[in-house]
Amino acid sequence: GYQKIDKSQIKDPMSARLDIVSGKVYYFSGNVGTSASSSDTGSAQQGTNTGASNSAPSASTASSSASGTGTSSGGTSSSASSSSSAQQKLSETNKISIGASTLSVGVSTTLSPRTDQNGKEVTWSIDAGKPDTGVVSLYGTTVTGKKAGEATLKATFADGSTSTLQVNVQDGENGSITLTPSSLTLLVGGSSQVKAQVSGLSSSDVTWTSSDSKVCTVDANGNVKGVGAGSAKVTATSKLRSDKSASVSVTVKNGGDVLKDVNGNIVYVKDGNNFREAKAEDYSRFTEFYIKNANPTSQIYTGWQTLDGKTYYFDKNGNKVTGSQVILGVKYQFGADGVLQLSSGSMGIDVSKWNRNIDWNAVKNSGVNFAIIRCGYRGSSTGALIEDPYFRRNIQGAQNAGIKVGVYFFTQAVNDVEAVEEASFVYSLIQGYNLSFPAYLDVEASGGRADGIDVDTRTTVCRTFCQTLASRGVRAGIYANKTWLTSRINTPTLTAHSIWLAQYAAAPTYTRTRHNMWQYTSKGRIPGISTRVDMNILR
Repeated sequence: GYQKIDKSQIKDPMSARLDIVSGKVYYFSGNVGTSASSSDTGSAQQGTNTGASNSAPSASTASSSASGTGTSSGGTSSSASSSSSAQQKLSETNKISIGASTLSVGVSTTLSPRTDQNGKEVTWSIDAGKPDTGVVSLYGTTVTGKKAGEATLKATFADGSTSTLQVNVQDGENGSITLTPSSLTLLVGGSSQVKAQVSGLSSSDVTWTSSDSKVCTVDANGNVKGVGAGSAKVTATSKLRSDKSASVSVTVKNGGDVLKDVNGNIVYVKDGNNFREAKAEDYSRFTEFYIKNANPTSQIYTGWQTLDGKTYYFDKNGNKVTGSQVILGVKYQFGADGVLQLSSGSMGIDVSKWNRNIDWNAVKNSGVNFAIIRCGYRGSSTGALIEDPYFRRNIQGAQNAGIKVGVYFFTQAVNDVEAVEEASFVYSLIQGYNLSFPAYLDVEASGGRADGIDVDTRTTVCRTFCQTLASRGVRAGIYANKTWLTSRINTPTLTAHSIWLAQYAAAPTYTRTRHNMWQYTSKGRIPGISTRVDMNILR
């Protein structure tokens, strides 16, 4: 006979933590499509500053610079001395230049001179005698490339003489392409998407190619499919400039290894009406898995099970665990009858896009009864307000599974005005959802724009965020670690709002104020979530 087991009990063939099972080596190094990026402290994609330095070359710079050539014109004088003076003036006005050897689309640089040899202001303009094709824009002595082509700039001196400079603008000279993820591991027949971010180019269109179509193929949207075991590179090349490209390494492995559970038992799948040994490729294809029942006359359970509405955890011998238990890095309390207890402090999680797709019904069955879901964040460098791309599917999935929800927003506000913006943004995102928990402001270090503000300013940001939401009938609070709550925020002035403490320890030691919730680990394992997850307990 066969008994059904939870998928979390199976050794994931794409996880490095399951490298060796019963003498067989799994060669996979990471989850399919895992990005080599960013922390998710909530940080946003950062912009690239393509501006050139605003340093201004001196008036003696030769006009034969690579970016343009200068020509001069001036009036004539009826006297020899006037003619000599005009020639000297023309010689001086010839010495105009642009402050960069090349000029690219989106790049600004400085024209010189600003004044003539007598200290009189030089006026720069786009030459009215030439068609204005929109190749550059000009503000004072700052010229900016707008699109590829040529433009003529004119310098007008105080005595009425002029000199012109031809500017050649190139598109994408400083452009770049970044691919996510930076590497990819697939099973034969498996697929995942590589995404390209193009910056510094007027067109984001790219062409995708594979270095070996016998290993993997890639379509026009960056979808990579494993064809045969081996290694290859997938490259995205700008359609605008063939010299701008980026590549990711792709490793494709055979999926013929037999799956085993965490206790070393061979795992089976039901294919039609028959059971067969499960292969590595079946891990992503099937949702129900089985092991052989050692005693066919009785039902034996392993792992998490919900029976008659009560949640239990069975060890490898089929026995219910009792008392305090740590399962896959998560702390649980079970009664003497094996039933999961929630009265000593309800257990919850907090999630964002970094936790990817979540099976919320499996999460609910594991004993989780609340989730704090990231709704958005402010960019660490750009300051833009951005909705978490997984927010809506997460909050809807959690509520549909019967899990109570709250939200959090990763702040980079540097003053009270931006705190109001963030609170208003959160308020707009939660419309239509019934929150059982507060909306929290996530206050932590990220290497971003808000790290350097002082304690008073940071406290004002926290208070303004909470008060703005409270004025609209939404409970609010702040999230921070022990160090920040102790020394970088004036926490005692914020106790009218919920305090969410992050401290990874056997028990919290923060004593400056009371706290309502404790995040005790970032390495929890929960059925229904493929990644490690933050775990929380209500206090």
